[in-house]
Amino acid sequence: MNKLMAGIEDLKILLSSMKPELDSREFVFCTFDNPLSMEAITDLTPIGTFREKEGLTLIITTDDALSNGIRFDTVYKLISLTVHGINRCHSHKTSIKRYQC
Repeated sequence: MNKLMAGIEDLKILLSSMKPELDSREFVFCTFDNPLSMEAITDLTPIGTFREKEGLTLIITTDDALSNGIRFDTVYKLISLTVHGINRCHSHKTSIKRYQC
């Protein structure tokens, strides 16, 4: 294992070393009931997607929504909770995403 990238293995230390990072961008959830082409989805650069009964939901920046004439209701901020831990044979930095109004 690369000693420079050694991760934390002790759960108490791992949990206490978590650091929240607030993303400067604002995000919106937009649901499309009509199918979107892969090109259209890619052009919107979503940070997340999921399929619901109502259609395909994309999580995109407010800037992308506004510049593409996409309506939305609520604006969210993104908080990444970062930890430096061990993943079996190698260490990695993990981001846990949480959305907040």
